[in-house]
Amino acid sequence: MAEPMFRNYWFATGSPSFLVRGIRARGEFDFENVSSSENQLGSFDPANMLSVPLLFQTGYLTIKSYSPVTRTYQLGYPNQEVKDRLRDILLSD
Repeated sequence: MAEPMFRNYWFATGSPSFLVRGIRARGEFDFENVSSSENQLGSFDPANMLSVPLLFQTGYLTIKSYSPVTRTYQLGYPNQEVKDRLRDILLSD
């Protein structure tokens, strides 16, 4: 708190490299408006470790809206820090 400046720390301390490598391999780079059903969001498939449910469960995605008619969630980045850093890392190298 000695510096009167806010910096991005969450992403730097909580980004497993396997997650970044897997997302790159799948060619997924934008998670701004991802749709997911209730069943998909609550499931976890060890054979598909880099699925949307894993990104949601680890905090890289958050619920932006919910449709009770279709029982579908719209997911997106929880904040600008996660959005910027995830895109920077995925598009680097």
